Amino acid sequence: MTRDQAAAQAETRAFLNAAQKGVIHDVLTSPDRIHGLQGLAGTGKTTVLESIREGAERNGYTVEGFAPSSKAAGQLREAGISATTLQSFIVKDGQGSEDPASRHLYMLDESSLASTKRMRAFLDKIGPEDRVLVIGDTRQHQAVDAGRPFQQMQEAGMRTSELSQIMRQKDPALLKAVEHLTKGETATGVKMLADQGRITEIANPKDRIEAIARDYAVLPNNTLIVSPDNRSRVAIDQAVRVELQANGTLAKDSQQFSTLAHRSDMTGADRMWAARYNTGDVLLYTTGSKANGIERGSYATVQSVDAKTNTLTIQRQDGEVVSHDPKRLKGVNVYREVQREIANGERVQFTTSNKELAVANRNLGTVRNVEPHQVTVRMDGKDERIVTFDPREMRHFDHGYAVTSHSSQGLTTGRIIANMDSETARSLVNTRLAYVAISRASEDARIYTNDAATIGQRLATEITKTAAVDFRPTTEGVYTPAEIERHYATIREALEPEDAAQFKWKGETGSVQTYQHTETGRNIHNDGKGQFYSQDGKSTNHGAALGRAMPVGRAHSQNEYENGLGLGR
Repeated sequence: MTRDQAAAQAETRAFLNAAQKGVIHDVLTSPDRIHGLQGLAGTGKTTVLESIREGAERNGYTVEGFAPSSKAAGQLREAGISATTLQSFIVKDGQGSEDPASRHLYMLDESSLASTKRMRAFLDKIGPEDRVLVIGDTRQHQAVDAGRPFQQMQEAGMRTSELSQIMRQKDPALLKAVEHLTKGETATGVKMLADQGRITEIANPKDRIEAIARDYAVLPNNTLIVSPDNRSRVAIDQAVRVELQANGTLAKDSQQFSTLAHRSDMTGADRMWAARYNTGDVLLYTTGSKANGIERGSYATVQSVDAKTNTLTIQRQDGEVVSHDPKRLKGVNVYREVQREIANGERVQFTTSNKELAVANRNLGTVRNVEPHQVTVRMDGKDERIVTFDPREMRHFDHGYAVTSHSSQGLTTGRIIANMDSETARSLVNTRLAYVAISRASEDARIYTNDAATIGQRLATEITKTAAVDFRPTTEGVYTPAEIERHYATIREALEPEDAAQFKWKGETGSVQTYQHTETGRNIHNDGKGQFYSQDGKSTNHGAALGRAMPVGRAHSQNEYENGLGLGR
């Protein structure tokens, strides 16, 4: 598109600010096949994307959108963009279009949540005449899987436009604090919130949760609670229900349902090992297995676990009991059953996407009617859509008063109440939590903490994806199955199978690799040639390294490692 045409397109919405118009112009005139858009929280990105879509379509491009999650894809659809998940595009056969002469503008939103592997797979499918707009925010949450491609692409020279003028916060004082958070000046932003009287200190966790619940109950409409981890989130949900039932906002009569909670403690590598499963776990097979008579999309319950032979015995939905090696089955989601009381007026969140209901993972809504075999929910959003489901069949839902910081990303609400404990869930209390949680609010934000004097310092902690010592990757590219297997082979050679299943490879590709124990959170470091290292980079023996990482009383002695496992050579 010519510069004059792009300028005209940017002027089609007179209410846009200069930064928004500049981004529209930059993207539509960009000579690059791949262009970046760094969009800070609350800068009016949806309206900008809507205008870019219109301009691209006028210039002969078909516009399609993708995002790592179905919820984020739904936000693209609000801009009139046909959108789906990134994974659905990647698994589709062939390139993005069967016609090599066709021209597409692909918009990849929330790209900071995409792994390096998926980003590379996505870009490999782009046709010769296609363009890509990579959208994200390097200061918000990153992908759980390995890599930070959006930031790396910018560092490698990707031309990137920036939406930096924040419009979400209507309160001038709150806006000033958020502006500091967006710049990484977290301690300054938190101090401003404290000076504004927006931080409350309550040392006792139980008392603090009850205070949060009382605060929510005073003004529940358009209020969202953010807490760093699921354990505190569930506790807050329960406390809120008590307050709302006491003041009559929530009906006291409720129905109890058996719902499914995702086992977030299990990584993809964990799911390969029987020892990581528990009796009673509910498994969802997204791909299925003909050999085991397991249909795609079916559920099964773990009956027993044999760690020595790495075998799971499960009961299928038809009652048949079968056994299989979890390493041989892909696409398995693991859940545990939890009981939830649901009443009329209940705030709920869906915990997985459902095509039939057209709901995305972490979509929120309010229960309009609840019966033993039917729940009706009015979904949040402009259209206030109504969905009805059978809770015996669709069991992926939970209370929705509090959400984790990851789940809150992309949301906007009037008032935020944030639970920020500097002692619990320490790895989650950092600068990204502060930025994402507080920037959700348009009118007011309040922090409840155990220690007001130190919370600013704690929230100023910057997290990265590199480990201590020299674990920086030589190249941080796509991890193929063979590469992943090679790195896990090192730890499997050093440990017995049931112990190896408790360590997760951290995803580096440098000379020294890090493996984190899933229970203790402590790391071991190995160079792949048998040499272990301490946290400060000094060489150490196998027994010392593994003894520090394993839970107390479960680490093997040095002799067992060096002699029994043949590591003493």
